[in-house]
Amino acid sequence: MLASVGMPTIHRRIQAITRWLLERMQALRHDDGAPLVRLYGPTDDVERGGTIPFNLLDPAGRIVDFWKVEAAAAARGISVRTGCFCNPGASETARGLTAPEMEAVFALGRPPTVADLRRLLPGRALGAVRASVGIATNERDVSRFLGFLQDLANDIR
Repeated sequence: MLASVGMPTIHRRIQAITRWLLERMQALRHDDGAPLVRLYGPTDDVERGGTIPFNLLDPAGRIVDFWKVEAAAAARGISVRTGCFCNPGASETARGLTAPEMEAVFALGRPPTVADLRRLLPGRALGAVRASVGIATNERDVSRFLGFLQDLANDIR
């Protein structure tokens, strides 16, 4: 199937869906106009594949724990990936963690618990959510996902 469709066509399709999703995610707002989403990485489809890491924000701009978003998505039959995505350093860099913050975590001398991370990194995202689009993704999938994010925003007021 890939050979018959052609990789350039697949690339253009994924790029278009990614661009459409990015534009709409950036437009999502709480009732008071505060942004609903913090994106990581490019905010357009240039030099970006079909994955979009982000955190959901509450109306005060605080990050909603990624596992809460994951659980709510699973309850709606929506598959997202969460955490740090198996790329040591990249997630920390994207989330703006500083060397002193990371040194405090490493100074524990053991793997940190969630409680440790909350204490050492107050107000920081402990990971992110990742939405991915691919060859099978269609506009209905994107609309459903965006509706889920907006519904979740209404639930976290």
